[in-house]
Amino acid sequence: MCFEYDTKHTCRTWPGYGDFRTLAESEEDHYLGGVNIIGGELIAFGGKSTASTEMYNHGEDEWNFLADIDADVSFLFYTTSVVIDGGAEMLVLGGYANEGLAYPKSTDLTWRLKIDSNGEFIWSRGKRLLQPRDSHSVIRKGAKQVLSKIETNFQSGK
Repeated sequence: MCFEYDTKHTCRTWPGYGDFRTLAESEEDHYLGGVNIIGGELIAFGGKSTASTEMYNHGEDEWNFLADIDADVSFLFYTTSVVIDGGAEMLVLGGYANEGLAYPKSTDLTWRLKIDSNGEFIWSRGKRLLQPRDSHSVIRKGAKQVLSKIETNFQSGK
């Protein structure tokens, strides 16, 4: 459980029993950003005030800066991610971003975080989604990814 409203730099782990363990604080505020495990490493990315990526170093109990997600985006939040290629890659799809703007808006951008042959984590921009999306989920089944928009209009009865 990571980067909640009251503790925007804090991540906690839980082995499924016993007590939670609080990790060292991240450098960036990843509140509303994402976390995932890539190549066996805990990665935090984006947030309401950042587009940076940090990797948790278990041995040193510290977060290390990896890279910004995209030079044209200074923050990314309400996005979703999915790990592919046996855990060696992560896709990040949509969200709220400020692509060249001073304010955020729902985006159709996608990104890929991949580990190269030297073990370096590299971000690249992917194909655009068919429409802007935010606050959504992705489900992976086999080689296919299925996007599902979370409906917030409960009055529609759908």
